[in-house]
Amino acid sequence: MKIVEFSTAYAPALNLALAQSSVGAELLRIPAFVEHYFLGNGSARLYLLMSDQGEVCATLGSERVRMEIAGVETDVSVLSNTFAFRPGAFPLLMMQWMRGCTTGMVFPGNALLRDMVASQTRWIGVPGLRIHWLNWSHPSYPGDSLLKRVAKPILRRLARVDVASLGRRIAADTQGRLVLEEVNKVDDEMVACRGPFSLRLAETASYYNWRFRTDLSFVKYRVFKVVKVGKVGGFVILADWKKSVVVAHCDGADVDDLSRAVLLSIAIVNDSGHRYRKVLLSTMHHRMQSIYQAYGFRPEPKETPFFIARFKGDALPSVYPEGLVNLDLWDGGLIVGLVYRP
Repeated sequence: MKIVEFSTAYAPALNLALAQSSVGAELLRIPAFVEHYFLGNGSARLYLLMSDQGEVCATLGSERVRMEIAGVETDVSVLSNTFAFRPGAFPLLMMQWMRGCTTGMVFPGNALLRDMVASQTRWIGVPGLRIHWLNWSHPSYPGDSLLKRVAKPILRRLARVDVASLGRRIAADTQGRLVLEEVNKVDDEMVACRGPFSLRLAETASYYNWRFRTDLSFVKYRVFKVVKVGKVGGFVILADWKKSVVVAHCDGADVDDLSRAVLLSIAIVNDSGHRYRKVLLSTMHHRMQSIYQAYGFRPEPKETPFFIARFKGDALPSVYPEGLVNLDLWDGGLIVGLVYRP
């Protein structure tokens, strides 16, 4: 067994492992995503555990980002795209990854990974992250009774929200002082607007312009500059899918203004022919949660688990109230957009 860093030379072996496996790995099955994310910038890497016969046994993606944690900026390695094609193969990759990190962050997408990190005292479970959705209620399942199959579409229609109408409510609530400008790139002025969040991504404009490029083939990102009374107050980035809208990232100087800017951006992209699309976002901040819910968003019943660990240096705080953790800090947002079916 050996661990290698993915390059185009290993693409045939990876594609073969994916073709022979039943694991989802939706993102790794998109060559354009793999090229952009893992080969387009030095901060993100995909590691492969290879057998002596040259077969891919497991994968582990890692993106090194700059984050502000309790007022201190630090490098954090965010885990993603973790899959095992052979039983027991992944823990070896995981242990090697932890040895190379100063600080790690994990959003477990499966029970195996969740149990691995939860059983180690070095990993701190962070409470408070909750997914919020609009027009995403009453899904149908194959085992539903006839009554449920008939009733659920009716309930969906009755409960749905005209997303485009949010714009009128925001304009009334802010007296028209809050406006958005759609732009192709994030600039330094937008990035400089940082709110009072205990946990947040603290990257440069060049990072956001790589990570959320507006001309990618596999996702359509749309970038909005937040302006209040002529002053820049932050930015919002949406993933604009055919059947859904995902708030990929946002940041700003004022919590209330940023929350309403997110809602206003959602209204803008839904203003022509897509008024009842599904919308998904994530937040840890109680004030943001209350604003979203006041405008019709519903929280998931359970929090989304994630963990932070410090492998080198001083210990991290164990509580992060009022953080800003968006869906595309990990691969949650992209996966939702790719796999969602109405």
